[in-house]
Amino acid sequence: MKARPFFKTTLFTLLFMLIGGQWAWANGPLSKKDSLELVKAIKDYKKSEKKAYDELDNKLKKETNAEQAEMLSNNTDMETDKLLVNFISNHPKLMDFPDNTLEELLDIDIITSPDRRIRYYSWVLSENEKYDEVSRVMQYRTDDGKIETCWDIPFYDEAMLPWSYAFTPTEIYTLNNHGKRIYLVKEFILDDAFTYEQIRAIAIDKGKVTKIPMFDSEDIIGLNNINIYANDLYPNDLSHEKPSSIIGFSFGTNIFDDDFEPTLTYDPSMREIHFDLSSDEPYKSQKHFKFDDKSNTFVLRTFPPTTDTTEITVGQRVKAIMEDALDRFNQVDALLSSDDENNEKESEKVWERVNQLDNDYCSESWKETMSKVNTLTTQNEDYFPDSGIWLSGQEFSDGPNMKLLCIDKIQKIDNNTYLVFYTFKRYKYENLYETASLTMVCERDNWYVDDFEQGIYEEGWKKQLQNYINETLK
Repeated sequence: MKARPFFKTTLFTLLFMLIGGQWAWANGPLSKKDSLELVKAIKDYKKSEKKAYDELDNKLKKETNAEQAEMLSNNTDMETDKLLVNFISNHPKLMDFPDNTLEELLDIDIITSPDRRIRYYSWVLSENEKYDEVSRVMQYRTDDGKIETCWDIPFYDEAMLPWSYAFTPTEIYTLNNHGKRIYLVKEFILDDAFTYEQIRAIAIDKGKVTKIPMFDSEDIIGLNNINIYANDLYPNDLSHEKPSSIIGFSFGTNIFDDDFEPTLTYDPSMREIHFDLSSDEPYKSQKHFKFDDKSNTFVLRTFPPTTDTTEITVGQRVKAIMEDALDRFNQVDALLSSDDENNEKESEKVWERVNQLDNDYCSESWKETMSKVNTLTTQNEDYFPDSGIWLSGQEFSDGPNMKLLCIDKIQKIDNNTYLVFYTFKRYKYENLYETASLTMVCERDNWYVDDFEQGIYEEGWKKQLQNYINETLK
C-alpha cells in the first residue's frame, strides 16, 4: 500500500478549504474542528507509514539472503497493515469523513451504506498467483449513536491476521423488514481464473453486527455456478446438502469469457436480487430472487412482473402445460426405477400419456411437422428425437424428481405468438436447474406449443425438423 503521489496536493487543498471555512462536504456531521483534527491525524499516520516503508527498504538493501528478504518483506507488510487498522480503530469519527476524500488520503477503497450506519475500508495486503489477500475493517453506528470498529470472521486460520479476508466489498444495499433494517453486502473476488460476486445479509442488533439468514435453500441449491454457505467463511459448494439457514450465495465466471461480465444487483423498489448465470442466452440466464415477508427470506420469483392480461394468460398456460408434462415424465421415471416396469399394462399406460403430449398441447403446425418426420423415420428406419424435445432434448432423469420452478420471461413476438422462458429442476447426476423455452401460438380458442427451444435470435426444434424433412426428401 504505497502513498499516492498526489497525497500532499489533496491534503493541502483540504486544509485550505477547512481553514477558509469552505468544507467540501458542507452537509456532513463533522465540525470544522473535528475535520481539522482528523486531517492532522491522517497526516501523522502517513508519516508513520512512510517511515515504516523506509525502514523496510533499508533492511532489504542490507539483507543478502533471498528467503530472509521475502520473509522480512511479508512481515513488514503486515506491520504497516496493522498501522492502518489501528489508525481506523482509534479514530471513530472517520466514519463521518467524506468517502472520496478519505479514499485519496488513505489510498484505500471505501463504501458506506446509504444511511451511513455501516462503512467498509478495504485494501490489498498482498498479491499472489491465485487471488489478492484483502484486508477489510468495518465501522458501524449503534442505535445510540456510538461508532464501533470490527472485522469479519477471517477466511484464513487463526494464525493469520484477523482482518485478512478474500472478498472486497463493492456495494451496500438496505432493506427494511418489519421495522428492522437489513444490509445486503455485495462483494467481489478474483480467484485464480474465475471472478466471483456474492451477496450476504447483516444487521446491527443490540450494538453488534449480526449475520442474517435470508436465502431460501430450496430455491438456491442446484443453480449452476452458484455456491451457498451457512456461515461467513469462503463459500463452499453445498449443492448436495440442505443447510438449515443460508447467510448468502455467490456465483462466478471464467475471466477468459470476454463476452460475459457477471452482474449481481439489488432492486430496492421491487425488493429483488437480480443476477446473470451465463452468456449463452441472456433471456434464459437471468434469475430473480424476491423478498418474501412471510418467510423473511429471498425466494425464487416464480412469475415475471406484468399487468398485461395476454402475457399473464400465456404464462399461466405454459405453467399448467409444463407442470403436467413433467408429472408425466416423473411417472415414467418412477416406472423405470421400480419393479412395476415388468407390468406391461401399466407401462403402456404411462408411456401413452407421454406420447399424448403433442396431441394435448401442441399446435396443428407442430403436429403436422412431427407427423411427416415420423413417417420418414419409419420408412427409412431412421431416428429423430421425439419425446426428448419436451425436456430440452435431454434423456430422462435419475428418478421422479422434476419440478417446474418459475416462468422467467414472457416475450411478445407478435399478437399471435409469444416466447416463454422457464426453469425446471431435474436430478441427473446432481441437483440441477435447467432453462428452456416454448413458442406459444393462439388457435382453437387457446394457446398451444408451436416450437421448443427457440431463442430471440436462434431457431428452435421446428426448424431442425423441417431441415430433416427437406434433406430426406431430396
